[in-house]
Order: sequence, then structure tokens, then C-alpha cells
Amino acid sequence: MAGRPRPEERRDRGRVMEGADLSRMRSNRNTVLLSVGCLLLAGAAVDALSGTAPRSPSPEPAPARSSRAAVPEASRADRQMMQPAVQQQEIEKTQLPLTLLGTFAASEPSLSRATLRRRDGRETLVVGVGDEIEGHALVVQIERERVVLREDGSLRELRLDGERAPFGPSPVATSERSGVPAPPATGDPLQTPGGRPDQANLERALRDTANGQVRVLPELEGDHLVGLHVSAIQEDSRFAQLGIEEDDVITQFNGISIDSPFVALHAVREMLEADAYHVMVRRGGATTRLDARWDDAGS
Repeated sequence: MAGRPRPEERRDRGRVMEGADLSRMRSNRNTVLLSVGCLLLAGAAVDALSGTAPRSPSPEPAPARSSRAAVPEASRADRQMMQPAVQQQEIEKTQLPLTLLGTFAASEPSLSRATLRRRDGRETLVVGVGDEIEGHALVVQIERERVVLREDGSLRELRLDGERAPFGPSPVATSERSGVPAPPATGDPLQTPGGRPDQANLERALRDTANGQVRVLPELEGDHLVGLHVSAIQEDSRFAQLGIEEDDVITQFNGISIDSPFVALHAVREMLEADAYHVMVRRGGATTRLDARWDDAGS
């Protein structure tokens, strides 16, 4: 038929179409290879630049925030001066006209006390950490053998003279006019503003001082401290060896009435550490005197 292509023409047309398809495939393959090459070249360039370009310093990690409020610098400095490191420093003696009669050094600094007397004998004071003395010195630490003061920005010390002063009439701070225990120069955490013993603070201080050998509680009559109620006595403690029994009330130590928190704490400490003393004990409505004398092997 006139409209149909001849077989030769069909074969030629097929060869042309196959050639066109092959050319397109080759072109596509070249395009893919070119793209891959560009990517590889770009990657090599990035590596080269990253190896030579200066790196900006990484930001310092933010300090961890403490859950506690920040301590003011002044408070931190005061606290550091109240640490045992003060004991390792060579501190000059104070030139204030004072004599150290005795100390009570508690593990809680706010409960520590020292008894001072003017050398002219006109006044005896009981001071605590943070108290000012005559406007010239600040008490920063109270130890067994000394008081550390800050005078004009420098540390000074006031030491006991000779051996550790025994607990007797002289270490008890008394007013020359009234004859009653003198209060600290500032507020006393062991007493309320009205002068009544702060029972919670006093019980905590007594528990700390007794060191697990005995349970000692303040014995009150109304608002007045009249002695120390004793219980839970350990068998090998000094209290047991002295002959103190359950529910005894110690009313005097070395002839001094236990009628203030300061005297009460001194009495308990000295009963555990002193070599000789005597106490008056109220037991079953009667008062008994107990004498103690410990040799080197005594506990």
C-alpha cells in the first residue's frame, strides 16, 4: 500500500530512535558524574577550610547554681576566722586591760561563752561570738584556752593565765553590784529577751556537751532555772561512777548554784573533764553531796 513505509525505512527509523535514546542516557550519566564530582570537590574544600581557619573558643560552661542563697563576703570572712585555721596562726596578745577567767567552747559557735574581768576589778563580763568589748574589739572565736579578738582589722588573742582555770567562784561572771550572773554584752541565744532560759536552745547545748553519756535537761521552777535533771545515764560514764542516779537534780557545782544557762553548761562540761569537784544533788526530797576525784586512769 502507498501509505505504509517500506521495511527498509522502518529499520532505519528504529536505528535512529535507538541512537537518540543512547545519547540521552550517556548525557544523563555525565550529568550525574559531574554532580558527584562537584559534591566531592565542595566537601574537600570545606575540610581544608575547617583545618586552617581559627576556631572560636568554646564558651565557658555556666557555673552550677547552688540551691542555697549566696553567702555575703563579709559573713564568709567572719566565718573563716571562726574556723580552726585561726589556731594555726601566730597571733599577738591583746593589749586590752582584760583577764580571761574561763571559757565554754561549744561546737555551735553561737553558744560559746567567755568570762572576762577588767584588771582593775571593777567589772566582770560574759561575752559570746560577735560581741563587742568596750567598743574596741570584736569577739570572733572562743576556744578552750583563749579568745580570739579582732582589733582595728587585726586578730589578737586573750589567753588563760597558766593552767586552765578551774570552775569555781571566780569564773562565774557576776555583777559587782547585784551579785547575779552578768548577761552577755549582746543578746544571749540561751535566754529569751525577758531573761527566761530558752529551753530549746539550752537543751540542744546540754545534749551536745553531755556527748551521749547522759541526758541532761534544765529543771525549771516557774521561769527560773534551779538545776539539771539527769536521766538515761550510761553505765561507764562519769555520772554513773560519781553515784548520780536516774531523776536526780543537780542543784550546785563546786558550791555554785546552777541558776543560769551559762553555769549549767560549764557544770556539765567540767563534770566530764575536771579532775576534782563536788556537786549537790536533790534526790527524793533530800539533798546529797557527791565528791569526785579522778586519777589519770579515770574516765
